[in-house]
Amino acid sequence: PIPLGGIAARRDLGTETIQKIDQCIRFSVRYAFDHPEKSVEYIHNYAQELNDMVIRNHINLYVNTFSEDLGIEGAAAITEFLKRGRTAGIFAGETHSGSSNIFSVIGNNS
Repeated sequence: PIPLGGIAARRDLGTETIQKIDQCIRFSVRYAFDHPEKSVEYIHNYAQELNDMVIRNHINLYVNTFSEDLGIEGAAAITEFLKRGRTAGIFAGETHSGSSNIFSVIGNNS
């Protein structure tokens, strides 16, 4: 599974600020899971397709348990994606030397 997008924070923001950002995002995702009707209301304001079933299917396709926590499987998928991109010359740079983890561990439930 490769997410269509991600949220990143510069490490120089510091642990405290990154933790606050992480908490806000987790709260927002959890709220959306707990109140799916609110997401549908919001999407109705901006979507081209107004059928509730189509909207719910779209949400379920792109917002799932990986939205809350990539877990080992999701992190491995992104790491492999970046590795292949670097090998193909698509992505520049390297993973932080001395660290096999490119992901912040702040708030990570894995």
